[in-house]
Amino acid sequence: MIKSKKVSVKAVWDKQGLSYRWQTFWLLENLETNLSMYYRLYRQNTDIRRCIEELYQTAGQDWYILTDKVWNIRWDVLVENVLNFENRFGEFKSTIVRDLSVAWNVFIIPIKNASWKIIWFQILDPRTIRIVSNKYWEVLRYIQVKWSDSIIFQPNEIFHFKDSIDPDNEVFGISKVETLVYDVMGDSESSKSNYAYFKNNWVPSTIITLDNELSEQELNIALEQLKKQFSWWANKHRVSASTWIKDIKVIWSTIKDMEFVQLRWFTTERICCAFWVPKTILWYSDNVNFSTSDNMYRKYIENTIRPLQNQLEIIFNSLIYLVNPTITFKLLDNNEIWIKETTDRNLLLLANWIMTINEIRKQLWMDLIKSEIANTPIIKQWFVLLDDVWVDNINQMANIPK
Repeated sequence: MIKSKKVSVKAVWDKQGLSYRWQTFWLLENLETNLSMYYRLYRQNTDIRRCIEELYQTAGQDWYILTDKVWNIRWDVLVENVLNFENRFGEFKSTIVRDLSVAWNVFIIPIKNASWKIIWFQILDPRTIRIVSNKYWEVLRYIQVKWSDSIIFQPNEIFHFKDSIDPDNEVFGISKVETLVYDVMGDSESSKSNYAYFKNNWVPSTIITLDNELSEQELNIALEQLKKQFSWWANKHRVSASTWIKDIKVIWSTIKDMEFVQLRWFTTERICCAFWVPKTILWYSDNVNFSTSDNMYRKYIENTIRPLQNQLEIIFNSLIYLVNPTITFKLLDNNEIWIKETTDRNLLLLANWIMTINEIRKQLWMDLIKSEIANTPIIKQWFVLLDDVWVDNINQMANIPK
């Protein structure tokens, strides 16, 4: 809806007594924020889409394993068939991350075959879901409305996962994109303005007026000479003297209308802040060196990817519980930073008699060593008497050939 506010009205009288009135208006578009708009911004804005793509490409990129309740690796054909139905595990995981990032709501229903066995899980479009609840925010039913059709689901028939609760409506999650609507729309309008500048800049840089008494043949000769002598940048500063040229008008053309760079850069920073994705992950390298880039990537893994993977594990474990309640879903984490930190930590625990070799190998999902030594705590001795160190050094020096 467009609202107009009258700023001023002024009357000016000319010599004939005619009144000319002018007025200015303040225009404001009240944007209706809803899930449809959030997904439209996801389609149109490069930074939003790339942030979400980075999230679902990084989270769970090392695949997963299935274990029992005591963390022993276990193979279950039925669960594997459900998770990899038509080789769609990657697509399924990506869609979950996308809906969590854009709508902060994920709706999933189990798909069963003729024998009423679960063969797959289908994700419902959050834009089509309506939730009916009582005054205590207890869900009574879910209604999927698409075109003119509607399907009613009972609360136990649908899985609803949300990241953060909407304070105005606790049955829904609140979207990150909601805080970015005006910033992204401003970025979109600035892009259109830049495009319109080039599209509509039909004004020539110079207007040359020739003598009116020139014949058509002389006119063609003059145009040909002007084109030959003053075309291209190499001839930009050449001077001309001709009786055929009557007047020259130079029209200056600027790109002042394109001064939206700082505004668009600020929008990018806001988007990265909302999705917890550093700009370096999106290949923006301004004011970034190796040290800051490495620290940003470390924070990205620790504060963004790891929590997201934990959330994905909760979702997948809730789903496969219907298939086999004894199986636990675990995403592998073979990130280079994690491996280095874990290795340093495990070596310290091993050297201080806190963990055994097999306990560490079990944490790393490696096969256990059958030797009894691998199950016995060991300690590293590094304290030596000063006198012993001095004597050892003297003996070593005494053995040095002269």
